[in-house]
Amino acid sequence: MTRRGLTLIELLIALAITVMLIVSVAFAYGAGMQFQMRVPEQDAEMRRIVQFEERARRVIEGAYLTADETDQTSYFTALSTSGDLTNLDTMVFTTLGAPPTSAFLASTEEFEVLNERFGPQGGLAEVSFSVVPVGEATVDGALYLRVQRPADGDPTQGGTESAILEGVETFAFEFFNGTEWVAEWDTFTAQRRLPAAIRLTYRLLDEDVDRVLTVRVPLSDVTPEDPIVQEIGG
Repeated sequence: MTRRGLTLIELLIALAITVMLIVSVAFAYGAGMQFQMRVPEQDAEMRRIVQFEERARRVIEGAYLTADETDQTSYFTALSTSGDLTNLDTMVFTTLGAPPTSAFLASTEEFEVLNERFGPQGGLAEVSFSVVPVGEATVDGALYLRVQRPADGDPTQGGTESAILEGVETFAFEFFNGTEWVAEWDTFTAQRRLPAAIRLTYRLLDEDVDRVLTVRVPLSDVTPEDPIVQEIGG
């Protein structure tokens, strides 16, 4: 039997197959590494969103109005810090369940000093969600949570605030009046009742879809059988 070696064409074919296998393995390895790098980032982002929505839900569920119809230190209102009523950027309301601020929890000052600085940690408080901070902005493109104890009847100032969610591109509030979602609510100028539910619609930077958080207000007496019609500015 006559033995022969590999021809040049066979060598080239074998080399091409080897190169293809090496490229495929390298691509699979690179894709796997990229996936492993993305997963922790995605997990961290998801945890950030979940923590924000859980905190926002807890605060909103504490919305409260006193039984005194003349009590101007207890309210629920959506307003515009710029004065443009077509662009309401702030929601302010009183609550019995506002959590202590991060500044209060991190402080090492004595309790009496903290109470003087932050107000009594209990009782009726004012909370505000806004994309426009009352003080100097510490983070660009953020949603701010402001807490003031006790509520003072002025929903436009006071208290301490912190960025509760960073990287916000758009943010909108809606309120369920028993029959439909409306963009306005003001117990100063309309009936003194809490909305049945609140819907927060927001979009984060680098995302192309909205996120929606809907929270029922437990202390509201508004129902489809007993709705409310807000006549803002009427």
